[in-house]
Amino acid sequence: MTHHVTIARRAALASVAFAALSCRGRPKVAPDPAATPVPVTTGTLKAGQAFVLEDDGADPHDTTVTFNPDRPRVIVLRHPDPDNTPFATLEIPAGGLGTGSDPVTVTLVTRPGVYGLDISATAPFGPGIILTFKYAVHFAAPAAALAKYGTRAAYERRLAIARRNADGSLVLLASGRPAGDNLSALLNTPGTYVVAASR
Repeated sequence: MTHHVTIARRAALASVAFAALSCRGRPKVAPDPAATPVPVTTGTLKAGQAFVLEDDGADPHDTTVTFNPDRPRVIVLRHPDPDNTPFATLEIPAGGLGTGSDPVTVTLVTRPGVYGLDISATAPFGPGIILTFKYAVHFAAPAAALAKYGTRAAYERRLAIARRNADGSLVLLASGRPAGDNLSALLNTPGTYVVAASR
């Protein structure tokens, strides 16, 4: 009997949590590639209308990886020694960069001083590629962002992953939180991605 009550209680709590998150308008977990095969955009900020999250640690080294596209791959970028903390991951499912036996190459280049990456690949992006920024240690809110939002926590709640256009504008992607101090979004194209909130 206790077992059934516990299951019912967990289900009720899950329903309440889902309803609360729906009201807030932002998912708390990473998007599900199977349910959302293409990225969802939530708006565009013109050049100069965003506070980009700064990184107060040493920039991770740029990375180039070549692999077989019919197998899943997770590319992890870390800050250099001595802390070696994670900076970002790029999760590529099997077939996410094409199929076949020909190897593909992905290059990740960090943006100096901010949570941002230039991502390029030798094959078009398919569904299910997830970028996650991890900022537990080196989170640095711009002074102007603190002046607007009041606290680091308030600024952090407004953050999203955004794709930078050639004109400097930012396309905001629906972003989730698979864990504390992590921010994830589905990608459908190579490009420049940053963590930002509106001014």
